[in-house]
Amino acid sequence: MSRWRFSVLGPLEASCDGVALPLGGPKQRSVLALLLVDAGRVVPTSRILDAVWGEEPGADGAHASLQVHVSALRKVLRDDRSPERLTYVRPGYRLQVEPGELDLHDADDALARARDARSVGDDAGAAHLLRFALSLWRGPALADLADIPSMAPVLVGVERRRAVLQHECVDVELALGRHLALVPELEQAVSDSPLDERLAGQYMLALYRSGRQAEALAAYRRTADRLADELGLDPGPGLRGVHESILRQDLALDVGAGEVAETVTHDDRGVRGATLTLPNGVAVELGSRTWVVGRHPGCDVVLADPRISRRHAEVRPVVGGYELVDLGSSNGTRVGDEEIERRRLADGDVVVVGSTRLLVHVPG
Repeated sequence: MSRWRFSVLGPLEASCDGVALPLGGPKQRSVLALLLVDAGRVVPTSRILDAVWGEEPGADGAHASLQVHVSALRKVLRDDRSPERLTYVRPGYRLQVEPGELDLHDADDALARARDARSVGDDAGAAHLLRFALSLWRGPALADLADIPSMAPVLVGVERRRAVLQHECVDVELALGRHLALVPELEQAVSDSPLDERLAGQYMLALYRSGRQAEALAAYRRTADRLADELGLDPGPGLRGVHESILRQDLALDVGAGEVAETVTHDDRGVRGATLTLPNGVAVELGSRTWVVGRHPGCDVVLADPRISRRHAEVRPVVGGYELVDLGSSNGTRVGDEEIERRRLADGDVVVVGSTRLLVHVPG
């Protein structure tokens, strides 16, 4: 059975048995992108024509061009060991993908499982799943098609799914008392999406719980000013509620007592302020616990890299620092160019697992 992989959470990519497939020019890639975003469902021909050709001159011949592109895609996606993937089903086309073949489906599945975990009180398990889902993004969704104006609604729709994941992930991690580690991530997220009131409220809460009340109030003023200047709106009730609660130092804003105890637990291993920076720029505070790195959603650091083993390596706290231990991975673990089985980490070391690089910061 061939191994297929389709990726829309970044530049559009498709591969079979690890070999990248030629997907053609922008219009043919756009047709494939539309079919993948709605994989398993019939996409009406009229919708494909509107999204790919829009109002551009010469669009009258678009129907014939669409048939040419579909024929070319069928050849690219044909596999003698599998049924036809791309079929015509009135009133349009349907592309069939199997579980584990499409990164967007993987993200949706992780979100559903995270919500199930939260429903039974497993916030830590939910956080692992949500981080895994977020790690599937390799940049803006379908970034290589961003220059096609008529495709904008499709791109925006996929990116909204990332926003949902981020909102839920931050909610869970705030509930777990991880506000210190979240502050730099949320600062960047608010800068990228300055009109997102939910993100702004989460950032304010993380700052407040980190003992930075004045900065939290300043963040509110910046968001309120931006909303007024760009949209002529006042902050909504959710964001206003966070602001008012911070002003009166509402005890309900504090993380639960049990979670505080877990956050501040410390022994003589590790180094205060040491971090591991992930490919998406998030820096996790290492503290005095072991961090398992791998592809499995149950790992502490979940990375969507096909060259990484399910449980690839561990960063373990030792007296005065940390050591990196390979867990018998398929492709090995390196620090810089040196392959290692076990090694003490130093400030500035670059850990390489699979094709992914992680930066270690250990304050002196």
